[in-house]
Amino acid sequence: MSSQYSAVSESVSPYAYRKWCGVRRSTWLLAIYIVTYVSFLVVGGYLMALLEGDNEKRLKGEVHQKKKDFLEKYPQVNGR
Repeated sequence: MSSQYSAVSESVSPYAYRKWCGVRRSTWLLAIYIVTYVSFLVVGGYLMALLEGDNEKRLKGEVHQKKKDFLEKYPQVNGR
């Protein structure tokens, strides 16, 4: 009689978890969320580098040229 009650009490447990491939569904959803978030960051970084690359090179060149002009104008300044 006691084995009947234990089987019934296990199947009616309020803490039953849904499992996908033997792993809790919440764990799968968290893993999917993390992978999606990291992918979003990587793709976003790549697109920003792709879109802003030419402008960044131009600005770096301008800054380098202004620094060079400044150091030629004021040779007493130590330009490292």
